Amino acid sequence: MKHHKIIGIAGKAGSGRKTLATVIDHVIAAYVWRARFSHPPHFLGHPHVALRFLPSNDVLVVLDLSKESEADWVRKNGGLVVHVTRPGHDEISRSGIKVKHNDAEMFNCDTLQQFRYAVAQLFKDCKL
Repeated sequence: MKHHKIIGIAGKAGSGRKTLATVIDHVIAAYVWRARFSHPPHFLGHPHVALRFLPSNDVLVVLDLSKESEADWVRKNGGLVVHVTRPGHDEISRSGIKVKHNDAEMFNCDTLQQFRYAVAQLFKDCKL
């Protein structure tokens, strides 16, 4: 698997985006920064700003991809876009970002323990 310094998470409300970010914190052997496009553009928690200050060994997780342009920003900066889907959570609070080549898909349809295991499997070979 390609190594990524940026992980962008896309998914509808209730799909497990925050859970995925929490599991990433425990699976990746690096310090994980969290950022959101919903933060003001000058704020350290905004991805554009956070990336400028990101130490070389750290990982940036963007929790709230909701526009194709945000997902493209992650991809253009060498990151991985992870699409989280959960049956029964089809609210339209997050727009549908298209799954593109080299994106990852996580299906959160079982127990929390099984979802955590699937996340660990996705990132087990990453040396971020």
